[in-house]
Amino acid sequence: MGIWQKTFGGLDKAYYFRHFIFGAVLAVILIWAQSYSAESMSARSGKEFAGMDFFIYVFYAICALLYPYARFVYENIVNFIIGNNFFIVNAVFLLIWKLVVMVVLFVFSIIIAPVGLAYLYYYHTKNRTFDENSSDYFEFIEKGDEK
Repeated sequence: MGIWQKTFGGLDKAYYFRHFIFGAVLAVILIWAQSYSAESMSARSGKEFAGMDFFIYVFYAICALLYPYARFVYENIVNFIIGNNFFIVNAVFLLIWKLVVMVVLFVFSIIIAPVGLAYLYYYHTKNRTFDENSSDYFEFIEKGDEK
């Protein structure tokens, strides 16, 4: 198969969908916050700040689409560093940490996601997951996820 299947189709569908929903919710929250702040800024200054809204919305949409791949890179790095260890921490601290990581990954997903896409391409090319001559190709098509 082609480069698109090996990169953008390289993540498990459930994994991609779950993190895409998180990215989309974060995009909606940021769009709402921006529209609220733009209204208050225009009310205070008397000027209209709608010129860049379209580009910012496109940026948020691209970030939402690429967020699962950025999350994939982050989780692989954390799993490599931490391994099978686990930490017992305060739940409030953990939720705040997760929220901060989500926002940072979302904002920088345009920079981080290409690393994940390159790794997925390398992984699926090396393992021949999507090659039509390999037996894994038919298992992948039937199951709909990674082996």
